[in-house]
Amino acid sequence: NLEIYKNSNGYKCHLSAYIYRKQDDKFFNTHAIYEFELVNLDGNWLIAKIKQTVLWNDGDSSIHIGVKKWDYPPLQKQIEALAK
Repeated sequence: NLEIYKNSNGYKCHLSAYIYRKQDDKFFNTHAIYEFELVNLDGNWLIAKIKQTVLWNDGDSSIHIGVKKWDYPPLQKQIEALAK
């Protein structure tokens, strides 16, 4: 789905996305919303800003290079304690 809105600087777009990733028998998919801000510079439309908001992921995150494992165990413990 794509929604386009005019603003004072150009246009703002909202795009819902489902990103498929597969490696052998594993998968890792992302459900996300993207926001783009488009501006016109000398007759050329350019992307001035991109924001991704991940709604949820499905599958095995080990196949996605962008997903880091916990590098700081004390922070992980604090987050787990808040989730209880």
